[in-house]
Amino acid sequence: NMAHKVYPWREIKHAGSFAQQIECPNNKGAQNSLLNIYGVEQSIFTERSGKLGSVTYNLDIRPLMIIKNCLPETLHYTVLSVADGQSGLAFNDVWPDPLEPGEIGHLQGVHFGKSALVLKIFNYRLKEWTSKTFLEKDMPELTTWKFYSEEFATNLGQQRAELDLGVNCTTIAEKHWISIYAPFWMINKTGKMLTYGSKDPLNEVYHPTKELSSIPMMFSYTSNSGGILSSKRKARLRIDDSNWSEYFTLDTIEDSGKITCHKKSSTNTENYYVGVNFGMSKSSLTKIVTFTPFYVIQNTTKHKLELREIESKKFNVQIEPNEAVPFWPMFGAKNIVARVAGTKEITTPFSIDEEHTTLLMLSNLHGGLNVEVRISNSETMVTIASYKKGHAPVQMINHTNC
Repeated sequence: NMAHKVYPWREIKHAGSFAQQIECPNNKGAQNSLLNIYGVEQSIFTERSGKLGSVTYNLDIRPLMIIKNCLPETLHYTVLSVADGQSGLAFNDVWPDPLEPGEIGHLQGVHFGKSALVLKIFNYRLKEWTSKTFLEKDMPELTTWKFYSEEFATNLGQQRAELDLGVNCTTIAEKHWISIYAPFWMINKTGKMLTYGSKDPLNEVYHPTKELSSIPMMFSYTSNSGGILSSKRKARLRIDDSNWSEYFTLDTIEDSGKITCHKKSSTNTENYYVGVNFGMSKSSLTKIVTFTPFYVIQNTTKHKLELREIESKKFNVQIEPNEAVPFWPMFGAKNIVARVAGTKEITTPFSIDEEHTTLLMLSNLHGGLNVEVRISNSETMVTIASYKKGHAPVQMINHTNC
C-alpha cells in the first residue's frame, strides 16, 4: 500500500541530497516494507544552449536490508517484531519464498533494535536448524550466528546439536547486506563414507557417498573448538570405520597432500590414503575442501584390466576400457601386478609410490602393458596403456645373416 509519509523531494535543493526512510504498510498480513529513498541533485545540459543550465533530481529507492544465501542449502527466513507495550516477540507465520543457494531476499518490517531475524534450514543432516538474532544498525562486519537443532540423545545425556555459521554484514549506499555463509564446504569424491571432526567431540559431520557425493557438506567450528573466526582451524578425517587421522590445517591455500587413516584388522594394519584440495567460493567467504582418492588408475587400453597388490589373493580392482577408478592399496602400493581380464599371465610387480614409466611384459598375445606414474601433492595418477612400437626401453636389431 501507499506509505503514510511523503518524501519531501524539495529538500534536495537545500543540501544537494536528501535521504529518508519510508514505511509502506501491508494489509495482507505480511510485514510492512521499509524503504530507503535517497535523492540527489544533478546538473544537466540544456537542449538549446548546450550549457549546464538545468537540474534533474534522481531518486534511488532501495530496500533497507538485503539477505543473501551463500550456503549450499535452501534458507528460509522471516522477521519477528516486538509488539507495542510487550517485551516478547510476536511471531509471524508468513514465510516468504525460500532462498535457494546464491539468491537474495528483501527483509521486510525491519526496525533496528526491535526486530529479530529468524532463519531455518530444513532437513540438513536429517535435522531442522533454527537461528534467531536481533537486528541492529551497526552490526560487526564478520560475526557468527548459532543454529540449533532438535535435541538428540548421546552418551553424554540430552544435547542440542549446534552449527555456527558465518555472517558478513556490509552497508552500501544506506542499504544493509547480510550474507550467511559456511566457513568450509566439504566435497566427498572418494566414493567412501567420510566423517569430519574437530576438537569438539560433538562436532562430527557424516558425509555419505553415492547420491550425496556431489552435495557440499557444511563444516564449521563451535565455540568449544575455537570458533569459526579462529586463526588456527584444524580438522581430522575418518574413512568408513577407520581410526581418526592426524589433525590437518584448513587455513592454507595449498593442497594438504596425503591424509592417512589407519584401520586395524585381525591380521594387519590397513591404511586409507586421501588427497585434499583447497579452493575459494565466488563470494571469497567460503573455502571449498575437496577430498579425492590419493591413488587413481586410468585404463587407456581397449581391454578390461585387473589389478591387485601382490600380498592380496584376489584381483580386487576391475577397470573397464577408457575408465579411471580409485585405488585403495592396503599394503603400501609397492608391489602391484596387472593382467588383461580373461587371461592368466600377469606382469612383474611394480610400485606406484614413486614416479616412473615402465613397460611390463605379458607372455601372451598382448605383449605387455605400459605403466606411467605421475605424483602430485594430493594425487597419484597411474595410466596403463597397451604395448606399442617404441615403448620398449631397448631395441635389438639383427644385422647378421644368422
